[in-house]
Amino acid sequence: MLQSVLPGRIRARLPLNVPQDEVDSLGAALEKAASGSTVQYNPRSGSLLVIWTPGPKRDAAVLKALSARVKTAAACPTKTGWPPMKTVKQGMALSLGVALTALAFKSERVHIWAGGAFAALLSRHLYMYRKRLFK
Repeated sequence: MLQSVLPGRIRARLPLNVPQDEVDSLGAALEKAASGSTVQYNPRSGSLLVIWTPGPKRDAAVLKALSARVKTAAACPTKTGWPPMKTVKQGMALSLGVALTALAFKSERVHIWAGGAFAALLSRHLYMYRKRLFK
């Protein structure tokens, strides 16, 4: 999925742990479309950054090559073991609501379990956004 498209720069989001040969073939296709282009892929975040010297024909060629290749790379299965952040955030909201409701009804056991689930999901959330938090 393309996230940011500027002349000479594109950021795309790929699944985590895309095989290196897939990234290399993407780099080769982009080098063919615009010589001197650089491709940087971060497997931990799934972020792909493509930089090249801008020009109308080069921009269109890079965008065409990238959009064709990103669809094939996006079809690669992810092996993170964790649910997506949207699910984590929904789980945080749900477990916090259950914990507070259990507290209101004086159900200590449910309150402890729901609070523990909230703390576990919160730790995952903080781990994913640690670079933004500690700038």
